[in-house]
Amino acid sequence: MLDIRNTIQHRLVYPDFQPIISLRTRSIIGFESLIRGLSSTDNAHPLSPSVLLDEAAGAGVEIEFDRLCRDTAITRFASIFPGNSGPLLFLNLNTIIIDRGVVGSGYLLNSVIEANIPAERVVIEIIESKVNDMDALLRFIKRCRTDGFLIALDDFGEGESGFGRIAAIKPDIIKVDRCLTDNIHESFHKQEIFRTVCRLGSRIGTLVLAEGVETEADTLFCLEAGADLFQGFHFGRPERLSDSSTAAVYKIIETTANNFRCNFTRSMDRRKRYFSHIHELVSDMVESVRHCDQAEQTGMLTVLADSSPLIECLYLLDMNGRMMTPTVFRTPLSANPVVFGDMMTSSLFTPAKAGDELNLKEYFLHIYCGLTMYTSDPYISKASGKQCITVARKYTTSSKAERILCCDIRSPLETGDIPGQ
Repeated sequence: MLDIRNTIQHRLVYPDFQPIISLRTRSIIGFESLIRGLSSTDNAHPLSPSVLLDEAAGAGVEIEFDRLCRDTAITRFASIFPGNSGPLLFLNLNTIIIDRGVVGSGYLLNSVIEANIPAERVVIEIIESKVNDMDALLRFIKRCRTDGFLIALDDFGEGESGFGRIAAIKPDIIKVDRCLTDNIHESFHKQEIFRTVCRLGSRIGTLVLAEGVETEADTLFCLEAGADLFQGFHFGRPERLSDSSTAAVYKIIETTANNFRCNFTRSMDRRKRYFSHIHELVSDMVESVRHCDQAEQTGMLTVLADSSPLIECLYLLDMNGRMMTPTVFRTPLSANPVVFGDMMTSSLFTPAKAGDELNLKEYFLHIYCGLTMYTSDPYISKASGKQCITVARKYTTSSKAERILCCDIRSPLETGDIPGQ
């Protein structure tokens, strides 16, 4: 049976370190310390952090155990990377202790001073959702920043962690939890959440770290989406640091970075072909509908909707944003397109009808402000509930009236239908 007090007294713990990667600079910028426990009877099988933390909580020695973990990690790290410059040390803080009145003790600062490394090289990882006293947490963070430490918001996206805490804590680094990064290359919703966090980070001056990346596919997507840093089994597991382990990580970094550049080049080539194809498709449809009078417009859209499997639906607007036609769909289950009114819809996704006002739609506003053609980013269509992009093209009818042809195209992210692949 584990005696946690004996563990603390005899300092029966050691740190493993997991690399923190910057792919854009092809470098290891830091290491996260992850504590393991030494068993008094079986050193071949170290004790996991969760076991140690549970025992410490049960014995009421969380503060003592947390300090032991941090002291051990700092001392070992400083022995490997001494001095004022070098990689960052990422330290987990058991935030439960903040509720125990340790704010202002200066213990952490004294630890790094004794180890002769500057506080600026230490990142304190905080899971803010586990703190009951938010005021105490903010006081602790303020003191840490005054001392020079960096702050990382850990496990963002997991549990109760939310955007409101970012505004309160103002972290230097947001570590996005693996619940969002795992298999992200195949999940549109995870992708959009992750992109949002990356855009937020770039606007508020916070680095975004993708935690738990285990495959190259997930890593490459996160890099394309804007991640600044990476951590996960793809690059290396937590282990004792050595020259050979670090060299192996750098080989993976080099391979991943090169693959990203190659994939990005191929992706841009496919995208150029795809958008060239759909812009040509829409321009051809404009020529077909340009000479139709108002009574013929819906019939022509019905014909055009069946002209390409990429088309989701078609509709016409006037220059005030008013629907001139119904929404005309191409249905994937039939060779014949259908006009809205003949298909089932949910209350969440209702196609616009003739006469509806769409003058606040992004694609209309861009045309209204002077563009001839506008292509949206992928989004979930309010008409069908499916992912699409909208291409809006302004044209002049044979009777000199200005109209806008709107074509909802099935997104290549959903279909994989990129011509020329």
